[in-house]
Amino acid sequence: ATAVSVWNRQQLIERWPAQSPLGAPDFVTPVRIGANAYGEMHITGFSATGWSQHGFVSGWPVWVQVVFFTVTHDFYIYVFHRCQHKYKYLWRVHEAHHSVRDVDWVGGLRSHPLEILINQSIEFGAMILLGAAPEVPLIKGVVSASWGMWIHANIDVRSGWLQYIVNGPEMHRWHHAKELPPEGRNFSTKLAFWDFLFRTAWRPPRKADRYGLFDDNDPFPRGYVRQVLAAFRPFSKPGT
Repeated sequence: ATAVSVWNRQQLIERWPAQSPLGAPDFVTPVRIGANAYGEMHITGFSATGWSQHGFVSGWPVWVQVVFFTVTHDFYIYVFHRCQHKYKYLWRVHEAHHSVRDVDWVGGLRSHPLEILINQSIEFGAMILLGAAPEVPLIKGVVSASWGMWIHANIDVRSGWLQYIVNGPEMHRWHHAKELPPEGRNFSTKLAFWDFLFRTAWRPPRKADRYGLFDDNDPFPRGYVRQVLAAFRPFSKPGT
């Protein structure tokens, strides 16, 4: 059976600030800022300077450009995601995403602004430098935002052999499980085969029991400003 968490309007309003400090801005950033800003630069001729003047991908069909940037950026995210779980300084800008204890599409929007700045600078910077068509960031942004909500959705779904190729909530929700070691598993975002290729896949035949940070003795602060500043707190204990 498929279990779907149902939200009424009041529940969503009450939970949104605590679950997602960035909330909607995290969804619209790749679409509004990435696509519109890049489109303006393309129109004004900014994109005809530096590397972008060579137009490495500008002659490709738009759909090929979208596939290219989706696959290459997804591999970058996989590598960077693993590093975030391995190195304590990078973990500090990622732990806000893991602090949610109810994993669903709302909690999936929760990210530290510095983490967003790093990832989306690389995502859209590559498109600009390689001379992508102006519509590519728009399409890629919609795909990324939608897929991020999908893999965090509170849906008990089994996708069979397809899960070996594309990612879904079946595996990514386990990435947030407290039952896993701190170094983590299931780092893939859109393409699940990275985890199988590099042997970081974890696919039990059930849903996890608990989600959230690994250390219950160090509760994550509430409130947007406090959560942002928490990334810069001193390391009082080794390995924290």
